[in-house]
Amino acid sequence: MTIKSKVEEYKAANPDATDGEIAKACETSALYVYQILKPKHKPTENKEIIDGQRILRKEIVSLNKQIEKITQLEKDVIGYRAVISYLQSQLDGLAI
Repeated sequence: MTIKSKVEEYKAANPDATDGEIAKACETSALYVYQILKPKHKPTENKEIIDGQRILRKEIVSLNKQIEKITQLEKDVIGYRAVISYLQSQLDGLAI
């Protein structure tokens, strides 16, 4: 039997017991008992903040896509410069 199950069973049998009493009975810490028995608090959501976060996330995704396009364009420019350089060297090598 795990400590968690001991704590839950003790609390079910003694609903008025404090965290400290349960901890003593189950040979664990009061903090552990508290973490097991107390419900997790969900943060309240502010609709305006959440909407603002969504907008910012969309904008970040959009900016990342633009950066990827720019990066690809930079790579293309480097490739075109290499081709131009090669063609120019071929032209310079021709005697007319």
